[in-house]
Amino acid sequence: MNRTIGVLALCGVLSGLISAVSAQTQWDLPTNYAAGAFHTRNIVQFAAEVEKATGGSLRIAVHPGGGMIKHAEIKRAVSDGKAAAGEVLISLAADEAPVYGVDSIPFLATGYDGARKLYEAQRPYLERQLAKEGLVLLFSVPWPPQGVYAKREIQSIKDLQGLKFRTYNAMTKRIAELAGAQPTQIEVPDLPAAFASGRVDIMVTSASSGVQSKAELYLTHYIDTQAWVPRNMVFASKAAIDRLSAAEKKALIEAAGAAEDRGWKLSIEEMTIKTKALKDAGIIVVLPSSELQSGIGSASHLCSLLFFHAIDTAVNGVPYKGTAPALNDLMGGHLDFMCDQTLNVLQPSMSGLIKAYAAKTPQRLKVAPDLPTIAESGLPDFQMVVWYAMYAPKGTPTGVVEKLSAALQKSLDDPDVKDRLARSGAETVAPERARPDVLRAYLKSEIDKWVPIIRKAGVQAQ
Repeated sequence: MNRTIGVLALCGVLSGLISAVSAQTQWDLPTNYAAGAFHTRNIVQFAAEVEKATGGSLRIAVHPGGGMIKHAEIKRAVSDGKAAAGEVLISLAADEAPVYGVDSIPFLATGYDGARKLYEAQRPYLERQLAKEGLVLLFSVPWPPQGVYAKREIQSIKDLQGLKFRTYNAMTKRIAELAGAQPTQIEVPDLPAAFASGRVDIMVTSASSGVQSKAELYLTHYIDTQAWVPRNMVFASKAAIDRLSAAEKKALIEAAGAAEDRGWKLSIEEMTIKTKALKDAGIIVVLPSSELQSGIGSASHLCSLLFFHAIDTAVNGVPYKGTAPALNDLMGGHLDFMCDQTLNVLQPSMSGLIKAYAAKTPQRLKVAPDLPTIAESGLPDFQMVVWYAMYAPKGTPTGVVEKLSAALQKSLDDPDVKDRLARSGAETVAPERARPDVLRAYLKSEIDKWVPIIRKAGVQAQ
């Protein structure tokens, strides 16, 4: 009798052990970046918080440095079930869908505030695209802003011609091509060997990657252009998530939210720490020359040229890396004049921080009806409107163009869209002007207007 009870008791213990093992789920999460990178450290903390919150029923094993799966293959591996989750640079997949490349468009969002707003706008579309691939976005964290690393100071785009340019996504490849450089795809872990062997001469990346790859061993200059703020994303297989219990899903989502907030803060800290580290390592950190700055040839710059061309007056132009620093200098009395979009200057002018003299538009702005136009102020032929249009590839069938045009016009006729545009100082054109033939004629007239002014000012495409 005692032997029977003992066997039954043993069976019960074994059964309990088997149940405990079967109740535990382990995920593999491959990433391309080194264990010491702030992105990886953030993910490791995320995994620890998930394990703690689930009482160990969900464990996430983080595989750094591309050791488990190479960077370019991680997203596909998660889709195919070879790993439950993964981390990649979002823009690495820009060739698969345009939404993946939005955060790496140069100068679209150059600071963290702009990058956060861009992410908030992009996220629904990003989630939708991932869902098509059987994936779920967990969180996204930015790298510090991107700068140029070289063996000498780069004064203009022309200095890039012929150089072997390290690329890491479709956008950096396109930049290299436009600059006349030779694009070469290199991942961060492979940078030291690539520079040592002469495979690349120059790169655009963050201060973090520069420090991680020991840029001081093969490069001398870091031009702090802050051209864009690319992001990584951590995502999981929908099938893997569906197999989790309700409590595990809740713990996963909550830990992901905390990791995203923490990651953005870490990125900001990283920018300061690693830029200083570059200097301490002997890298010469400089701001971009005026030829490299986005102010050259921008709408703000051209507006100023047109205005002073109209009144036949010469001025000293001061290039800036964007509206924000120029606006700060204007408010501080270091600038005498600035021409910019309504959206950028509306609030400062309404609050009295700057004085708005005239609108550049043909009619008064609905958001500032008391502000006269430049025409009303004495220059009847002056107007400059920053405008946007949708284009299709050359050779697109007329029927397709007309269908796209009609759909766009329908969207712009929506009262909510009109209201949001109006509140930012923007207005839609009248329906009779929103036609492909009218756009072609208008584009030609803009070219005819601007070419002589640009040539007189000596502005050149870079």
